[in-house]
Amino acid sequence: MSSHLSSQLSPKDLDVFFSMSQNLLAVVRTDGCFERVNTTFEQILGWQSAKIVSQSFQEWIHPGDRSSSDAVIAQVVQQGQTGVFRSRYRCSNGSWKWIAWTVGRPANSTVLYCMGQDVTDRTADIQHYAEAMENMQDGFDLWHLEDPTAASSFRLHLSNPAAERLLDRPNKQALGKLMFEAMPGLAKTSVPESCRMAVLSGQKSDLGDVSYRLPNGESRIFAIKIFPLEDGFLGVLFEDVTEQRLERQQQIEQKERLKILFERAGVGIARLDIAGNWIQANKKLCEILGYSLEELLQKDFRQITHADDAVQDAAVYRQLLLGELETVTMEKRYLRKDGVAVWCSVTASIIRNQEQQPAYFIAFIADITERKASELMLQRQKDELAMGNLILAQTTANLEQRNRELDEFAYVASHDLKAPLRAIANLATWLEEDLDGQLPPENKEQLDLLQGRVHRMERLIDGLLAYSRVGRGNLIAEQIEVNALLQNVIDLLDPPAGFTIAIAPNLPTLSAPRPALVQVFSNLISNAINHHNRSDGHVEIDYRLLDSGLHEFSVTDDGPGIDPAFHHKVFNIFQVLEARDKVENTGIGLAIVKKTIEAEGGTVTVESEAGQGATFRFTWPSAGCTYD
Repeated sequence: MSSHLSSQLSPKDLDVFFSMSQNLLAVVRTDGCFERVNTTFEQILGWQSAKIVSQSFQEWIHPGDRSSSDAVIAQVVQQGQTGVFRSRYRCSNGSWKWIAWTVGRPANSTVLYCMGQDVTDRTADIQHYAEAMENMQDGFDLWHLEDPTAASSFRLHLSNPAAERLLDRPNKQALGKLMFEAMPGLAKTSVPESCRMAVLSGQKSDLGDVSYRLPNGESRIFAIKIFPLEDGFLGVLFEDVTEQRLERQQQIEQKERLKILFERAGVGIARLDIAGNWIQANKKLCEILGYSLEELLQKDFRQITHADDAVQDAAVYRQLLLGELETVTMEKRYLRKDGVAVWCSVTASIIRNQEQQPAYFIAFIADITERKASELMLQRQKDELAMGNLILAQTTANLEQRNRELDEFAYVASHDLKAPLRAIANLATWLEEDLDGQLPPENKEQLDLLQGRVHRMERLIDGLLAYSRVGRGNLIAEQIEVNALLQNVIDLLDPPAGFTIAIAPNLPTLSAPRPALVQVFSNLISNAINHHNRSDGHVEIDYRLLDSGLHEFSVTDDGPGIDPAFHHKVFNIFQVLEARDKVENTGIGLAIVKKTIEAEGGTVTVESEAGQGATFRFTWPSAGCTYD
């Protein structure tokens, strides 16, 4: 009812219109109390006007509809607009009827004009539908479009508990409010307009996924379906699919990552059907086998398997199909398109469906041709090394046999050579004793020369034996105080009275075979004494630890020295720089020194100039030493 209409009618005409209307008519004061109702109001609800007038309209409204009714009436009172709502009114017999109200307030008016229609029969279907939605897990809202031209005029009439839970929205606060008030997050979406068009067209619609921000700030994704009902009502059914969509997105991303991994993998990856046909292969596998993808997918794995590996392949294929194996790794040869065999490491697995029946095979294939070539080369080298070791063992055995024969020869030779020498020496001694004082000086000198030659020969034989045994014995290392060892060596050599030998104070204690170290120092010191040109000579023994960890010893004398032209000869066997008749010398001592030092892993050198003395410097390996 409008203010224009009321202003054009006389009070009498208005009374006639008020009484003849088939609709429920009522005048309500702004305090919510009825001021007047028409006969239809009385007939439909069964109440006498006297019972209703001056009573608040809230007294007759169903408790479940009061909040939505209050919201519309408050808006009409405050803004002067026309409002539309539905509510259940209590009848005199205790039943409820659905009344569709249109409420208006003319400008400057202190009353509301209300016109209602009994829509109980039409609303029953909607109500039953809403009640059916009450226990659903999906959310359900029932909206009413009050102004067909404005999507913002949707007002919420019903909402099930699932909607309250899903939207984090108390239904008591939302019922009766306009859409943008009840769900402000929809204001910037196309949902309201889609709902309006559905009401106008009468066509249901699937709005798909809609992102909606809840009052707590959390964004959720809802799958929304809408369907129009009678009298401008619209049912909205929605489901929270946030987790499903996130999971689907993750699956899509994972699938994309797997696709990238499949295509960019450094090994061949393939899928084969149960018959063994290639049904999917990546780029790397095509490169390994030399086929294009289209060519490869026309073949099965048997067609490109090396004949020598066919039996192995058939056995593994059968075991996978029978479930005896789930995964297998093996090495086999494929035949490239160009006919060249390529060695591959293949890891194959069988994938089964939900019924546990074989569905397809997955294979990872790596080219190991270079590795196999290296293994083959390594095997050849191992075989060659084994052969070399066999030859070495035979050679060692032969050498040991030769050494034993040499030892036996040296023993026999020394025994056989020394026996006549001893006989000659004895005869010379007997002659000297028998002819004592009777021999002329010339014969005496010859007899002395004979005895000297015999003793030289004995020393030569002993030197040869010592030289031949250097490095062949199993000498045991022991902790040696080098200072104490040198004192013993010097005492045994018994140098001339005027001869001095100085020993460095920093000599170490080291682990070494004692006989070898004694032999070296004895020969070097005795060499310095025997070849000195004075009886008051001086010898110095020094030591230092090299950066390499080797011990370096030196024996320096102030004797006649050695011309550099002869340095390369001094360590050769039987080499002497002076006549043996002048200085008794076998020419073996320095050769034994060199051989002994080198057998222990060291080196020996000589530094000398003629007339300036000589320094023999040698190194000895380190093996757990300490220092005095």
